[in-house]
Amino acid sequence: MLMMLLKGILAGIGVSTVNRVWPGWCSQYSVFLLPNKIKEMMKKLVHGVGVNDLPYRAHVYEYVTENGGKKIRKLVFRCEYYTAWINMLERCYSKKFLERYPSYIGTSVCSEWVYASAFKKWMEQQDWQGKSLDKDIVVPRSKLYSPDTCAFVLQATNTFVIASDAIRGEYPIGVTLHKLTGKYRARCQNPFIGENEYLGLFSTPGEAHEAWRKRKNELAQLVAATESDTRVVEALKRRYSLRSGINELEKKDFQ
Repeated sequence: MLMMLLKGILAGIGVSTVNRVWPGWCSQYSVFLLPNKIKEMMKKLVHGVGVNDLPYRAHVYEYVTENGGKKIRKLVFRCEYYTAWINMLERCYSKKFLERYPSYIGTSVCSEWVYASAFKKWMEQQDWQGKSLDKDIVVPRSKLYSPDTCAFVLQATNTFVIASDAIRGEYPIGVTLHKLTGKYRARCQNPFIGENEYLGLFSTPGEAHEAWRKRKNELAQLVAATESDTRVVEALKRRYSLRSGINELEKKDFQ
């Protein structure tokens, strides 16, 4: 990835052949010819990694006059492709973001998508409007943003996959102890109503979890029907299939 980034940087300052300015990565020619230019271009990298090679301004502002005669700076254009791209980079490489959301530590962007133009080309071919970029529904537990692992999904789908019924402590997914009765309560997050559905009280954690699993499978079919990306549809159906169940590794996805 470092070589690709360097090529992008050098292309921005008019140099097409890396070996001319960085032969062997250590010659005097490379060290003294363009150090300031390279440093200048490095500063322009988005989150220290991304190369914004879009042939237009991603954000356009204009000064408009309000009724009181005061001029204010107003955003009149925002590139949605650039916004999705920079948000993806932030999740992987922003120190502040990773401190706030440590579960993203170790996540990365494929070498192709380091370039804004490449990500834009892929996004233009997706059904993305009103949806958000996801990296681990098509490929569970994925830590990579790439064309093979990513898809745009509806918010209801994201809610369904990261449902709070995963916060289960010592019990299986969707199961909590009902202290008044000593039985086990089953509940399942329904993304269509935005609430936990009460499924009943059961004698054992296993029975309660089985009730959750059946309802989760039913909801998975409904959620899958709302998605246009066939990879997402099939992934949801596989993930919650009653035949395959949910193994222990998959359970950890929801904790």
